[in-house]
Amino acid sequence: MPLQSSGAISLSQIQTEFGGSNPISLSEYYNAASGIPSSGTISMNQFYGKSAAGQYLLSRGYTGTQGGTLYTIDATRDMTSTTSTITLNSSQNYHSQSISPSGTRFYWNDWGGDWFDGFGNFYVTSNTAAAEYVPIYSLNSAIGNVYTQQQQILGQNFRITQGWVATGMFKLDIACTNSSFYFSSGATGNLGSDGSTQVTNYSGQPVPFGLIAFVYTSQGGTGEWFYVTMVPKLKSTNDNGTFNNGTFNRYNTGDNLYLWTGLFQYGCTWYFVKGNSNNVFSSSQKDWIGNDIIQSSSWY
Repeated sequence: MPLQSSGAISLSQIQTEFGGSNPISLSEYYNAASGIPSSGTISMNQFYGKSAAGQYLLSRGYTGTQGGTLYTIDATRDMTSTTSTITLNSSQNYHSQSISPSGTRFYWNDWGGDWFDGFGNFYVTSNTAAAEYVPIYSLNSAIGNVYTQQQQILGQNFRITQGWVATGMFKLDIACTNSSFYFSSGATGNLGSDGSTQVTNYSGQPVPFGLIAFVYTSQGGTGEWFYVTMVPKLKSTNDNGTFNNGTFNRYNTGDNLYLWTGLFQYGCTWYFVKGNSNNVFSSSQKDWIGNDIIQSSSWY
C-alpha cells in the first residue's frame, strides 16, 4: 500500500514497501516510483504517497555486482558505427515486409574472444514500417558509466539510457515519452560462431516483478555464451509474453541472429551479457535483472 502523505517516514517503511537489502540506504531506491530521482540527491519526503505497485516496469539504474556473482566475462568495449544500412526481410523483423533503418547504426565488432562478427545494430520501427537506428553516445565507456539522452526518433521524443552496468553486461533502455505511439525495437548481427551457432529460448523465469524470457547462444554448445533479456515497459505486456509469441521474437540462420519485440507502447529494457558458461542466467544474472527492474507508476 502507498506510504503516508505526511509525517515521519522511516527507512524500514521504505524497505517494506519497495524491498531492498540491509543495511538500508536511500540510494537503493533511485527510480523506485514516479517523482523519485534516478541519481543525485534523494530525500525521505520524496517518498510521501509512493507505492511499489504500478503498471510499468522501470530500471532502477543498478550498476556493479550488487553483492552477487554474475558469472560473466569482461567484454572488450569495441562498439563502432557506420552510416550504411542493413535490410531486414519479413522473417527478420516485426513487419511482414522488409525494412532498412535510416541513420547511423552502432554495433560491437567482437567483444574479445570472437564473440561476434558485428552485433548490435539497434533500431526502432513504427506500425507503418518506418525504421531508424538507435543512437548510442559515449561509446565504450568504463563499467558503471551509464548515459541518458533525449532523442528524436521516428518523429517522437525518446529517452535512451545505455551503458555497461556491470562486468560483461550492457543495458539499453528505450522509452518513448508519447504513450500512444506504438513501435517495435530490435537488434541483429553475426555471432562469429564459424557456422556452429546454437540458440536456445527460455520463458517463464521467475523474478520479483513476475516472469521474464531470455535467449542464449553459443558456439557449438561449448563456449562464446551470449545472453539477451528484454523486459517490456508495460507490465501486462510482460506478463503475457513468452518467446516468439509476439512479445519477444528471434530468428536465426547460420551465424546471424535477429531479435525484435512486438509492436507495443512505452518501450522496453534490453540486457546483453557475455557469459562464462551455459548456466549463467540460472544464477545471479537473473536475480540482478530481477532486482534492477521494479514496478512503477512511470515508464521513464
